[in-house]
Amino acid sequence: MDGVLVLWDVDHTLVDVDGLGREAYDLAFLRRFGVPVRHQPPMAGRTDRAIAIDMLRFNGVEVTARHLEDLREGAEAALDELAHLLPERGRALPGRPRRSRRSRRGRSSRC
Repeated sequence: MDGVLVLWDVDHTLVDVDGLGREAYDLAFLRRFGVPVRHQPPMAGRTDRAIAIDMLRFNGVEVTARHLEDLREGAEAALDELAHLLPERGRALPGRPRRSRRSRRGRSSRC
């Protein structure tokens, strides 16, 4: 995996994907549980697990390990399907404009 950089943007400071994450969760929920999402959980600044737990709970689905895994797998598949929309709908946010010296030398840097 040389040359690959993976970033988690849990606080919405690096990229804006124009709601594709929510669309993926909604699609996964519909496919896995047979009903549309009626009550949306907050997403900004939260982990996928916290979002999934609230999505299940808010929409009357029992929170079990199996249901959480079903929703995670479904959202991952939906994101793969929606990935082609990123170039037209996604945009970089100001975030951290340049790498620190430490990261250029191969060590992680703190934000």
